[in-house]
Amino acid sequence: MIIKEKHIRIFAIMVMISIVLSGATIFSYVRVPRVWMIGLIGGVFFLTGGNSGFKHNILNKIFLLWIGFLVINSQLSYAPANSRKGLIIFLSLYFMMNIRFKENELCMMLKIMRIICTVYAFSIILAALLTTPFYALFSKFIVQSMDFIYQEIASGAYSGLVGERALAAYFMNIGVLIELSDYFIIKKLGKKNYLYIILYTIAIMMTGKRMLFAIEIILIIALIMFSEAKGKGLKLIGGACIIIPVFMMLVNLIPQTQVLIQRMSQYSGDDMLNGRQFFWDYCFLMFSRKPLIGYGFDSFNTAFAAEIHYVYKGRVWDMYAHNIYYELLGEVGILGILLFICLLGCGLYMTIRLMKNGQITDTQKKLVFCALGFQLMFIIYGFTGNCLYENEQLMLYFIGMLITTLVLKEIKANKRG
Repeated sequence: MIIKEKHIRIFAIMVMISIVLSGATIFSYVRVPRVWMIGLIGGVFFLTGGNSGFKHNILNKIFLLWIGFLVINSQLSYAPANSRKGLIIFLSLYFMMNIRFKENELCMMLKIMRIICTVYAFSIILAALLTTPFYALFSKFIVQSMDFIYQEIASGAYSGLVGERALAAYFMNIGVLIELSDYFIIKKLGKKNYLYIILYTIAIMMTGKRMLFAIEIILIIALIMFSEAKGKGLKLIGGACIIIPVFMMLVNLIPQTQVLIQRMSQYSGDDMLNGRQFFWDYCFLMFSRKPLIGYGFDSFNTAFAAEIHYVYKGRVWDMYAHNIYYELLGEVGILGILLFICLLGCGLYMTIRLMKNGQITDTQKKLVFCALGFQLMFIIYGFTGNCLYENEQLMLYFIGMLITTLVLKEIKANKRG
């Protein structure tokens, strides 16, 4: 049997989905080796020409500079093993950017993601309504400890099959984004789209994650801003007039969604400012000691544990600083964070320009809008989350940049043709 390039690309898509939507399930096992596998597949494409849309633009150069910086940074790291592991992850993602996916394959990837997100959404609602039988039935599928799960439930939050509420809310936003992207194919959102968006919204509210609920609103605003309809300002006002009553209705009808309101009205649960300020102060202390290149990528947990020895729920804190920008400042210094911000800014700028490109097809616009959403989710959630250190969220961000470069390549090829 001859293995064709198409078969390799489809296999890569399946592996990527198994990483991006793995959550705290059995699919989270050997997640890092699967990232390396994607890197190896991308390496093959790199050696055979690669994705020219990526290889021949500024994004490629900034990414290489970032990787080069991490090579030096890892040699001087406070936690060299962690830094080298991070370097290999970024190398794998760099090579992933060279896989020459076709538009129909990317659309297939989004369809599969939509199905999985829908399953997760229903599971969150079922977990809230039938908590004991649900976890009795699916406890083997979730690798998260049941003690952790029941601590979430005690705080009024549910994560369903995902096994962790932040990841559950992140996945729901993926579902919302894919539903919104249908606008660019049919020039409107159908009843089915609205029903699924309501489903995902209910699920997000049940996780109690404030920032990720806010990200859903930002994705809706992004759709309005990039839609072709006239009177966008009025649409924003009209959208707010619809969203607010629907939101209040859901809160009143479904008691399990009220945890979001409670957490918005007071700093409780994860101590959004009070507890995290402690971690952020230590990030600035790290930066003050090594301002140029920092302590080393992914060294915060090791340094914080060694010097502060902060114990949370019976174990030494190992859950990062809950702000990737402050943490990067301490880990990679001013040089590293400037490079990383340039990488984020360049990808976002290229994607926004593509959204405004008059030569882009409807299918391409759908794909690029998803790419924009993946990037916005990562960049915004980075202010309160640990998405840089979660391989599934990091890979999703680079899938967004990969989509942008592939569409850019197609547009340039059409110009030449």
